[in-house]
Amino acid sequence: MVLLIISIAIQFLTLSCMSSQDPVAAPVPRRTQNGTTTQRQPVIPSQSGQVIQGQQGQQATQQGQQTDQTTDQTDSALPSLTALNTSLDQESLNMQKASMITGKAFLTVIKEMKPGLTETEVSDMISNIYGKEGADAEEAFPNIVGTGANSTDLHHTPSADTLKDGDLVVIDIGARYSGYCSDFTRTYPANGKFTPRQREVYELVLAAQKAAVEYMKPGGASLDEMTSWVSNYFRNSSVRADGSTMDGFFNHGLSHFVGQNVHESGDSSSPVRVGDVFTIEPGLYIQSENIGIRIEDTFIMTDNGPRRLVEGIPSDPDEIERSM
Repeated sequence: MVLLIISIAIQFLTLSCMSSQDPVAAPVPRRTQNGTTTQRQPVIPSQSGQVIQGQQGQQATQQGQQTDQTTDQTDSALPSLTALNTSLDQESLNMQKASMITGKAFLTVIKEMKPGLTETEVSDMISNIYGKEGADAEEAFPNIVGTGANSTDLHHTPSADTLKDGDLVVIDIGARYSGYCSDFTRTYPANGKFTPRQREVYELVLAAQKAAVEYMKPGGASLDEMTSWVSNYFRNSSVRADGSTMDGFFNHGLSHFVGQNVHESGDSSSPVRVGDVFTIEPGLYIQSENIGIRIEDTFIMTDNGPRRLVEGIPSDPDEIERSM
């Protein structure tokens, strides 16, 4: 009888201990398609209220947040990344997470980049950040890193070429998250300081992007029309290169849709609609001066116009110089 009482008491204590475990963080068995049992990663709500599932392939699942923002501080000396979370569906949330990872890569590069590094070393630095931050193994597209004359090559493959004092470095990259893409480009001075001529051209490209963002409205211009609009913007500038107006050095489209493919299919001849995710990426490429400059962000169209999925990746030239 005594043994029976002891046995019952032990079982009661065991059940009490099990019920005190955190039901949110505890792994839960999951049956896979082949019949084996695995452990489902815990579902953990973040401080912002988003639901983050597991350590790999994480997904922010909360939808319909009203003008809520989450921030991520990579380094106290650098700007904070701010993620737009206004009424985003799951696909847009995945692209936002991919954009946050890409932003962290830029904040690392801007802090570490210096003359003497190779393009390949910069590219490897970016890929390492992707891995640490839980991005998909496959990037949205191969990293583009071009220094000096290579900055004028739109799709330059990183090489053993060395970043030199006075070079501009174009970095066009995009992480992929849960199958969805991001696409951002920044142009940095290798030594941390723009020359007066580099700054003149850079400020024109930045002004063109700002003007395009201000001009675009839902149901207004199409992406194709915006390419022509920015080309005219460059043509009307007082800046010149090789004796010509600057529109002759803008030799690609301004925008493309983004989704599961970095160049997602879509009707670029129709007005941009609310919910569309797309890039705005003006650029100028002056081969005679080894000046290639492109500034690109991934946007979502809202009722009030384009909004960046992630803010805080430095593009202002003064902010870039302070950060490097």
